[in-house]
Amino acid sequence: MGSFVSSSSLNVEGSGGFLDENHSNSIKVFFLEMVVFPSLEKLRVDNLELVNALWPADTVAESFSHLSILEVRNCNNLVKLIPSSLLPRLQNLEELYVTQCQLLENIIEQLEENSVEKVMFPKVDTVRLIKA
Repeated sequence: MGSFVSSSSLNVEGSGGFLDENHSNSIKVFFLEMVVFPSLEKLRVDNLELVNALWPADTVAESFSHLSILEVRNCNNLVKLIPSSLLPRLQNLEELYVTQCQLLENIIEQLEENSVEKVMFPKVDTVRLIKA
């Protein structure tokens, strides 16, 4: 079981935060697998220059299920935003903002070709992507 953090809003700016480096492939992940945010509704991440990914491939099941607003800005080494393992937990996501993340290749991690899983965000009404 992970360490629970009880908050409805989290703003992170230019911090190492819970940074974990996976030494086998030099991926720098912001959230550790053991950190759980069961009631987080708004997440804003800004100026994390060392981070390649926000979430590890596997996150705790209770985490991020209430997230409705995700805002990521100026994370220039971020390559992928949402791992496929997190998709089922983001059913409450309503707003997604990604601004000036220069190396970002995928908003959602690409599913395997023969996967029958569908990516669905039933509540999303706002998506803003700016790469400038």
